[in-house]
Amino acid sequence: ENRGAEMEKQIKLFLEFLQNDKKVSDNTLQSYKRDIMYYHKYLESNNLNYAKMEEEDIKDYLTHLQEVGKKPSTVSRSLASIRSFYQFLVKRSRIVIRPTKRC
Repeated sequence: ENRGAEMEKQIKLFLEFLQNDKKVSDNTLQSYKRDIMYYHKYLESNNLNYAKMEEEDIKDYLTHLQEVGKKPSTVSRSLASIRSFYQFLVKRSRIVIRPTKRC
């Protein structure tokens, strides 16, 4: 199974978790989805594995967002979304360490 498909599966589970367990609003859910899908696309186009990302890689991604002209508020929201995604992965034992821990 390729990494992209595995990540898509985890994203789907994460969004279901937000909707069913966290009961986030539809608006919030769409924001998370947008942020994570954009992150996913970035990883794919740079041939990066979501499960092997490190703090530096996350910082590079945030820099990338700034370079493509995303507003500071969008950049911090994206980080929050990605952070939640990795917390979810750690809880489900998909990864051991969170690359967003100190970002």
